Amino acid sequence: MQREPLSPLPVRLAPGDDESIISLLYRTAQANGMDLQHLRQWLGLPYWVPLPTRSCPALAWISGVSTAWLARRAIQTTLLSGAQRYLFMDHEFGKGSINFACRARICPFCVKRQKYTRAAWQLRTICGCVEHACILMDSCPVCGALLDWQRPAIDICRCGRFLTAPAQQPPPLPERVSNWIRWNEARLKNPETTIPAETFGLPKLLSTLSIDGALRFVLSIGLHPHPAALEHADDRRHLSSEGTCVQVGRALERLTAIGDQLGNLASLGPLAHQPALERLRSHGISESDRRYAAWLLATLQGGRDAASGSGRRQRGQLSLFE
Repeated sequence: MQREPLSPLPVRLAPGDDESIISLLYRTAQANGMDLQHLRQWLGLPYWVPLPTRSCPALAWISGVSTAWLARRAIQTTLLSGAQRYLFMDHEFGKGSINFACRARICPFCVKRQKYTRAAWQLRTICGCVEHACILMDSCPVCGALLDWQRPAIDICRCGRFLTAPAQQPPPLPERVSNWIRWNEARLKNPETTIPAETFGLPKLLSTLSIDGALRFVLSIGLHPHPAALEHADDRRHLSSEGTCVQVGRALERLTAIGDQLGNLASLGPLAHQPALERLRSHGISESDRRYAAWLLATLQGGRDAASGSGRRQRGQLSLFE
């Protein structure tokens, strides 16, 4: 059946400055008597993430926002130096840093007040709301279902229960993880500015990494709780916000304990997730990303030449960023 021609939607909503595209589209679709699935079909889009670059002007036109606002917040794919990259908020990212699942992560306090979710929450390790010091909610505390965008309202689960009831408040956000989120949100907003990690109480060595490199490096350092867990690595793509918070907090604690010298990273060898580091070494956004990963891999592999790809992968480890 032929699609109806595109036209500006009758009801247009003003976006929040830090709002995610999926959140604005969800609110706009509901205001016009549709849901996201019907809106996507009307636009002829196979998916929302990544968003085809050619679709940005049309999407901005029908929703009444500027193309520049929408394009900056859209996750778009590109091919740079033979590797697939993703552009988001004027930064480059690898696949492992982006939350591609069309699932919702909300702060119940934010959606109660302003009815939207933030763009930064599309990054996997941004697992909490620093304004309300809580871990993001990604499943209904009543029925246990994962939150998606096909539900009656942004603050209501498919089961009909409100997600903002006082008895359903999410766990508190640890201070160390809150500092991590603040630093990365500041970097997202200011892509042309160098913001040292130590100004947020974080290990200095993170400052030389790109925002994508820092995200992936921390994930690789915090994945395993102890050496015995190397044989039982989970698929991190389905990790909850609460689980991610634990993982990030564990990584930051380890990095803080060893100090700011690169040489001290060798002590993390038994705990580091090698496949994640291998991918960062091969496809890191910056030279510093690749250098850090190569150095640690060379140490883990007994001094073998990390740049050549020689060295063995430990058994039982799943590829974190495939």
